[in-house]
Formats: sequence, C-alpha cells, structure tokens
Amino acid sequence: MDFHERQRLNGVRSASRLPECWFNLVLWLVALAFAVFLIGLGSLVVGDRRSRAALHPGTVPRP
Repeated sequence: MDFHERQRLNGVRSASRLPECWFNLVLWLVALAFAVFLIGLGSLVVGDRRSRAALHPGTVPRP
C-alpha cells in the first residue's frame, strides 16, 4: 500500500465520521435545550410557591 492509497483511505474514514460528528453536536444541543427547559420550569415552580406564600402571610411554607 503506497502513500496515495493510505491517503485515500484516510479520507474515506474521516468522511464516514462526519455524520457522527454532526449527530453528537445535535445531541449536545438537545441536551442543552432540555436543561434550559428544566431550569425554567423549576424557577416557575419556585416563583409560584413564593407568590402563594406572599398571598397568605400567616402560613408557614411546607418544605
């Protein structure tokens, strides 16, 4: 196997891994979007709980 054949095979291998790189990038973006969603949902729940406690000042919020 000479230099040109090895170079051609390396090009084929790297080209076949290109979709894998894109797939990994998309998975990271989906994970990041899901994390942002969960953080936003958690802040809404905590904010709702604080506003309910402000409406009823005599009650002690449950843990």
